[in-house]
Parts: sequence; structure tokens; C-alpha cells
Amino acid sequence: FDAKWTNKEAEENRQLANPDLIVGSMNFEGSANYHLPATFMIEDLSDEQFTNQKKVTSDTPFYLGFTSGSTGQAKAFLRSHHSWLASFTAGEKAFDYDKEDTTLATGPLCYSLSLFAALHALHIGASICLLPNFTVEKTMQTIVSRKVSVVHAVPTMLADLATHKAQVKHPITFVSAGAKLLPTVRENVTKVFPNSHIFEYYGASELSF
Repeated sequence: FDAKWTNKEAEENRQLANPDLIVGSMNFEGSANYHLPATFMIEDLSDEQFTNQKKVTSDTPFYLGFTSGSTGQAKAFLRSHHSWLASFTAGEKAFDYDKEDTTLATGPLCYSLSLFAALHALHIGASICLLPNFTVEKTMQTIVSRKVSVVHAVPTMLADLATHKAQVKHPITFVSAGAKLLPTVRENVTKVFPNSHIFEYYGASELSF
């Protein structure tokens, strides 16, 4: 769930998902604009309570996400373990990154772009940096200090990064999704990051690659 949803949006999406249980967290409760009827809080669980896992297959749904709603009301979609593993394989071939890379997800994990980046990095054994929200200053600081080599972001974030004064000269792969990347933004990004490669894709949340 997105902490920025209104109470009405949260309730509509909760009813749509019809979950068997809701795992809450005190941190989320403190930041959300609404209250969820959590079955239990993650902080109250011990490691032993995670040992009895439900058996899953490759076709078992594991993620229910929502489209951005840019063309109307947001729509829900389901992804299975197999579909994301297939996307991981396609992404490695298309974007040419591996376990030696350090990946940056520029937003919270309620966004599928960030969640995909984080899980893919863990899947291949790469390092992952997570930011709770996007700011140019914090993102640039993380890119430089952690020698980030893969950045997943939406075009508006890349446009903001392109306004930074100093150049970052180590090689970076930018993976852009969520909207059309304008040629002017692409050009400006390469001025700040002269040794970068920029990939753009569309619709991967719902449809995979």
C-alpha cells in the first residue's frame, strides 16, 4: 500500500485485493494518511514465526500492484513468481548488469519500479541502495558515495538529476520507466553523466518485458 493514498483510495484497494491478512508496521502507521486493520504488526514477530512457509509454485501470485492511473482510474494487476523471474532474465540481457553492480532504487517499495529493482538486485547478488523518497541532493550523494552503477527512475526524476551542476564521470546505467523519456531530458542527463547508458521501457509492471 502507498502511504500517500487517501483513506478512500486505501479502502477501495483493500476491498479489491481482499487480502487474507494484512501485515502492518509501526513505521507505516506513522507515515500513512489512513489506518489499516492490520492482522499483526511486523515488529511483533520473531524469526521463528517465519519458518512455516506456505508452499508456492512458479505460478503462485505474489504481487498485486496498481497502474499509475494516468489515463483514468488506477487498475490492479497480478504478477506471479515465474513472470518476475522471466523479467529478471530479460532485464539482465537487455540492460547488461550483474552481481558486481550497485543498484539504486529512487523511491519507496510500494512502487513496482523500486520493488522490481530491489528484488532483482537481491536475486543476482548485487548491492542495492534504497531511498525512502527522491531528492536530487540525496540521490546524487548516494550515487557518488556508493559508486552506484545502475539507477532505476522515472523520467521526471531524471529531468531533475540533469539539473545538477557537477558531473559524475563513473559509468552508470539508467533504466527509465513509467512515462515517455523526452529527447531533451536524455540529452541533459548525458551532460551530467557523460559515461552513462540510458534504457527506456514501458508497461513492465503489468506486462513484463
